[in-house]
Amino acid sequence: TQKRLSPWQARWLEDISNFNFDIVYIPGNTNVVADALSRMYSDEPRGTVWAASEYVTAEEENTPSKILLDLVTSPLYTDKALALSA
Repeated sequence: TQKRLSPWQARWLEDISNFNFDIVYIPGNTNVVADALSRMYSDEPRGTVWAASEYVTAEEENTPSKILLDLVTSPLYTDKALALSA
């Protein structure tokens, strides 16, 4: 609702205008992905960068039972839980 966008805002607006999406409000108690992300803790200094290989699991590890166990035990997989329940 502001009248003038900064150059940074204008670039972002141009980039995201290429996508078709809806913004939907999700109440806090049902928005488990945002809740899990806000509770993530790391004792690493701010700005620490990890290798992509630290976040990728081997293909054979992604069995249905492994994914289900991760959904229950890891907040990083809550987005998968939402996708599977949809």
